[in-house]
Formats: sequence, structure tokens, C-alpha cells
Amino acid sequence: MSRLKLDAQGLLVLDVGGEGQGRGAYVCPSKSCWDSLAKGNRLSKAFRREGPVAFYPRLRPYRF
Repeated sequence: MSRLKLDAQGLLVLDVGGEGQGRGAYVCPSKSCWDSLAKGNRLSKAFRREGPVAFYPRLRPYRF
């Protein structure tokens, strides 16, 4: 499992080491898990934000 967090600009980044402060979300390394992040508002709910959560450009291991 990989932990994701929001950086200072509000972009989704990988939390290497899982020691980042604040809210985080976990995702498994499979393509289907990453595909499900792009659908619906799962990340918005996880981070308690309104609207979509933007990915840091290099974060996506798979193309959506």
C-alpha cells in the first residue's frame, strides 16, 4: 500500500515513508486501484475537500 497526501499547493503526492502530517489516503499498487481513484470523488472524501483533487504530474504510475 502507498500513502498519498496533499502538498502545500493542494496537489496529490506520494508520502514516502508514510510519516507526512495531516490526512492521508492509501492505495494499492495495482492498476485497477489507481483507475478507481480517477472515478468519482473518493479522494475528495478521503481528504475532506470540495471538488476534484489534482494529481502531481509525475505521480501517476498508470495512465487514466
